[in-house]
Amino acid sequence: MRHFLKRQRKLAVGLRAPIVAASILLATTGTAEAHYPKVELNEMTHASDVVVIGTVTARTPWTGADGIMVFTDITLSDVELVTSADRAVDIADGGDVVLTMAGGDDGVRAMSVCCSPNLKLGERYMIFTQYDGKRYANPIIGGNQGVFRIVGDQRSGDVYPVTAQGQAVLGVTDGSIRTTDRVLQIIDGMATIDRPEGLMEDAPVAGEPGRDSARTRTTDEVVQVLTLNQFRDAVQDLARGPAPEDPILRGVGRFGGAPESALPSQRVVHEPGGRPLTNGLTPDQPQMVDSQPRLPGDLDELRRFRESMTVATPDAALPTATMTDAARAALCYCGYFDLFLTMEQVPSDWWSYDENNSSMWEFNQVMDIFRYVASDGGIGDNSDNEFAGWVSQSTLNSLYGFNWGSALALNITWFPSGCPCCEMSQTDIMFNPAYSWTESFDYALGNNSVINYKPVVYHELGHAWGLQRGSCVEDYSYNRPSIMHAYYSNIVEDGLGMHSWDAYALRDLYDDQTSVPARQDIGVESYYSNGGSLANTTTNTTYYQPGDPITIRDITVENMSSASTSNLRIRFFLSTNDIISTGDTQIGSYWNWSSFSAGSWWTGDLSTSIPSNMAPGTYYVGAIVSRNGSSYSGDNYSNNNSTYLYNTIEVRPVNDYCSDALFVGEGTHSFDTTNAWTDGYTHSSCQFDGQTYNDVWYRFTPSCDGVLTVSTCNQADYDTDIVVYRYTGACPPFSSQVVGCNDDASGCSGYSSRVIANVNRDEELMIRVGGYQSDDEGSGQLTVSLTPVVVNDDCSDALPIGNGDTFFDTTCATTDGLAHTRCQFDGQTYHDIWYLYTAECTGRVTISTCGQAEYDTDLVLYTTGGHCPPTDAQLLECNDDASGCSGYSSRIQANVVEGRTYRLRVGGYASGNQGEGLLTIDCQPLCPDANGDNSVDFADLEILLDNWGAIVTPGTNGDVNNSGSVNFADLNLLLDAWGTTCN
Repeated sequence: MRHFLKRQRKLAVGLRAPIVAASILLATTGTAEAHYPKVELNEMTHASDVVVIGTVTARTPWTGADGIMVFTDITLSDVELVTSADRAVDIADGGDVVLTMAGGDDGVRAMSVCCSPNLKLGERYMIFTQYDGKRYANPIIGGNQGVFRIVGDQRSGDVYPVTAQGQAVLGVTDGSIRTTDRVLQIIDGMATIDRPEGLMEDAPVAGEPGRDSARTRTTDEVVQVLTLNQFRDAVQDLARGPAPEDPILRGVGRFGGAPESALPSQRVVHEPGGRPLTNGLTPDQPQMVDSQPRLPGDLDELRRFRESMTVATPDAALPTATMTDAARAALCYCGYFDLFLTMEQVPSDWWSYDENNSSMWEFNQVMDIFRYVASDGGIGDNSDNEFAGWVSQSTLNSLYGFNWGSALALNITWFPSGCPCCEMSQTDIMFNPAYSWTESFDYALGNNSVINYKPVVYHELGHAWGLQRGSCVEDYSYNRPSIMHAYYSNIVEDGLGMHSWDAYALRDLYDDQTSVPARQDIGVESYYSNGGSLANTTTNTTYYQPGDPITIRDITVENMSSASTSNLRIRFFLSTNDIISTGDTQIGSYWNWSSFSAGSWWTGDLSTSIPSNMAPGTYYVGAIVSRNGSSYSGDNYSNNNSTYLYNTIEVRPVNDYCSDALFVGEGTHSFDTTNAWTDGYTHSSCQFDGQTYNDVWYRFTPSCDGVLTVSTCNQADYDTDIVVYRYTGACPPFSSQVVGCNDDASGCSGYSSRVIANVNRDEELMIRVGGYQSDDEGSGQLTVSLTPVVVNDDCSDALPIGNGDTFFDTTCATTDGLAHTRCQFDGQTYHDIWYLYTAECTGRVTISTCGQAEYDTDLVLYTTGGHCPPTDAQLLECNDDASGCSGYSSRIQANVVEGRTYRLRVGGYASGNQGEGLLTIDCQPLCPDANGDNSVDFADLEILLDNWGAIVTPGTNGDVNNSGSVNFADLNLLLDAWGTTCN
C-alpha cells in the first residue's frame, strides 16, 4: 500500500508571478473546485433570485448534522437590493443576507467544494445569487462569475465593481459584460491596467516580409470604466428586459430545478448517428491497479492518516509568502497528492468510462500521475478518489446536504485543517444531471442544449491534482488559455490536451515524485483571453474577394513541451470543412519563431492575403503549427497542432461589385456567383420581379456597330438573370441605362438566359449576371458575341454617294469584292464597303482618301451593270497608295458622264486594314471643244456631224463626252456649252 505521510509539498504558486507593489488594491482570494459554463450578464441576472450589494461582516464555518460536511455562512450586512425575483426570500434594504457555502474549515475538518469564494471580511461586494431558502453547493450564479468586489477611486471617491480577479467593467453590450485586464488602480474613473512582463513570446518573423506581417496583442494602459451606479443601472435594465432565448444554465432559478437522473447511458444526448471517439483519438489507457476492495486494515490506515492531517504540522503551517495578490490573480496551484493519484472509475459500460480514461492518459503524457481502479458502486466520504458519475439531486442532498445549483460538475476535496495547500486526502468528481451531455465536440459546438463532457472532466481532473484550489481564485478570468477556464459552447475547445501553463504547473508540482518526460507538444488555438474571458479569434472582415488582404486577429500559439522548441512555424489554410490539413489552400507563407520557450504562449495578429485564384465559396480559416522550420515536423501530441476559426468567411467573386467589373471580349467566359452580393438596382422594365440577385459584373466595349448576344443558354447550373446596360459612369447603373434584360430565354434549359440588343461601336456596356431569386447562385459559362452590322458591307447593299466629303468606316466589314490582277496592290481590296456614285458632270472625277484615313486604304471604281460584285470587265480605276498622300491613303481619277452611275469600293490594303476616314469626291466637267481652239462654235459642230454614229477613240473626232462613240450625248453637251470659251 502506498505511503501517504509525506513532507510538505510546494505551496500555492503562480507561474512567473511578477513582483507587484503593496499599493495594488484590486485582488481577492478564494477556493474553486468546480466547473461552470461561461455565463453572460443577462443570463446571470435572470437566473439570480436576487442581486445584492453588501459588506461581509462574518464568516462562520460549521459542520453538518452528519458530521461529514463542512459549511461556511457568509453574512452580508448593510444590504442594498439591486434586483429580486418572485421566488426569492424577502430581503430588507439595510438588513443582512446570509449565504451558505458548501466547504470550509471548522478547525477539525477541512474540505473545498464548488467555487465557494473567499469573500473577505470588511469588503463590499455585488453578488448575483440564488436565495430561495435552499442550501446549494455554491449559491452564487456561475461560481465566482457572479461576484464583483466594490473598490474606490483614489481621488474622486466614486466606487466601481471589479471581478474577483480585479478586472474592471468597460461596458455592457447586448447583455454581455466587457471587462479590462487586471487593474492596478482607478483615479478619476480611469483604470490603470496591469501589464505583467515576461509572460508572452515576441511576435514571429513573417516568411514573406512585405506581404505577410505579425503583431503581438496589446491592451490599453489606461481606460475609462463603469462606476457601480452605472453597472447597477445596466443590471436593472437587463432584469426588466427579456431573458436569453438560448440559456446555457440548467437547474437554477427560472431555468428549472434539477431533475432526478436516470442512468447516465439514458440521460446523455449523443450526436445523431452514433458515438465516434473524441475527434478520432484512440488513447492508450492509464494503468489499472488492483481493483479489489481494500482490506479493513488499509481503510483504518487511511482514516488514521486523515485524522493526523486535521492538525497542521509545523511544515504545513509555513506561510504562503509566495502567494502575493498578483499570484492569486493568476493561474496557480495549491495542494498535491502523494503519487499515484488513483481514481475509482465509473462502470466500464458507461460511455464516460473511455472519456475519463483518455483524459487521465493525456495528463500522464506530461507527468505520469494517474492510475485507476474499477468502480465499487459507492460514492461519498469513503476515502476513495472517484468519478462519481451523474449524481442526482436527491443523492447529493442525502450524501452532502446541499443542492446542485448552477455548476456543471463538482470536485469535492478533503485536506488538512489550516493548510489547504498541503497533501490532499480525497478528491471526488461528479456531474450535474440537470444538463444534457455528449462526447461529441462537433455536436456541442454552438449548442447550448448540451455540454461537451471532455473539457469538463479535464477541468475537474486539474482540480484533483492541485490546480486553482485552496487560496487560488477561480473566477475564470485568466490572462491566458488554460483547462481551468469556464466552459464555453462557442469556442473551438475540444478538451484534447493541456495548455502551456497547465503543463508547466503539472511538471513543477510533481517533478520531485516522478520524472519529467522529454515531450514535444506545441499547439494552436482559435481563441484568446480578452479581459479574462475567452474570445474567438476573428478575421478583419467576413467577406473577401481574391487578392484581398486578410488579418487573423488574436490567434494563440502555445508550447506545452518540457523544453524550448526551435523554429516553430504557423501556417494558415482555407478549407471547405473543419478538418484542416496541408491539402487545403494555403494563404500566405508562414510565420516563424526561431525559439519558443517551454510553458510559454503568444497571442496576436497575423496578416496576409487571399490567393488571387481562390474560388468563391464559404471557407473555414484553419491554422497548423509545426516544428523544425521547413521540415514542418510534428510532435508527440498531434491533436492540438491544428484548429479552425469558429466563424467562417466568404470569398466572393472578384467581380462581385459593379466597381470591380471584369473586362471581357467576345467568347465564352466561366463565371461563378457563389456568395456574390446583390448590389445592382431593381428595374421595373425587366420581365421578372425586377431584381437580379447575387450578381457579378462585366464590362464590354463593342468593336463595331452590331447585334450583341449575351447568353447563359444551356450553360448554367442555376436559374440565371442577365441585364445589359449602357455605362455612363453610374455604378451600379440606373434603370434608364438598361439596354436589355432576360430571365428565361426560349429554348434554353434550366431557366438560363439570353439578351440580344443593338449596340454601337465603342459604346461601353455593363453586363450583369445573377439569379432569379435571392438563393439562386452557382456557376456556368457566359457567351458574349457580336454580329457586326455594316449597312453597305456587301456589294448589293451599296449606298448612294455624291460629290463632297463623306465619312466612312470599314471596321467590321467583310470582304466580298473580287481581286483584280491589274491593280497595283495584291489585287484584293479587304474589308470593303460599297457606294453608288451618279456623276454630276461629264468630265473628270477625283475620288480620294488622301491624308484623310487612319489606315492603309484601297479605292476601286467600276461601271454598273453586269455582276455584283463586279468583274475585271467592269473595272475602271483602282489605287492603293497615291503619290503625295500620307498614311498609304489613296486617290483615283476617271472620266465620267453626267447622270451615269458608277460603283465605288472602299477597303484596305491587307487583311486587318480597316477603320475610319473621309472620302472626298470631286467631278470637273469636260469642255466640248472638238477642234481645240478653246471655243465652242460651228467648227466643233461640223466635226461632230462629220463623224455622227462612228466608233472612235474616246475624246477624238467629235466624241466630246469621251464615250467612244459620237451621238446625241455629244451633241447635247456641245449645244449646252454653245458660245462658251474653254479655259
